[in-house]
Amino acid sequence: MEVLFNFMQWVSSFSHIDEESGSKMDVHNLATVMAPNILHLGKRDVPLDDNLLAIEAVHSLIEYNEYMCEVNTLSSLVQ
Repeated sequence: MEVLFNFMQWVSSFSHIDEESGSKMDVHNLATVMAPNILHLGKRDVPLDDNLLAIEAVHSLIEYNEYMCEVNTLSSLVQ
């Protein structure tokens, strides 16, 4: 998951380079496209609220990937 979300964060860094170049795939748009594939109930008809929550969850996973993958050392736990 770390590699996947790190890659998606890297892709989003090219979203708005300048007026003439760049893509529209910022973190929110990537989350909107990827959420149904990552978080799903296995049903075809999913309520809109569930989709919105899934999008927000994937958005947070992409945006805060670096912090979620940190491993605390024993010395930081002992303090």
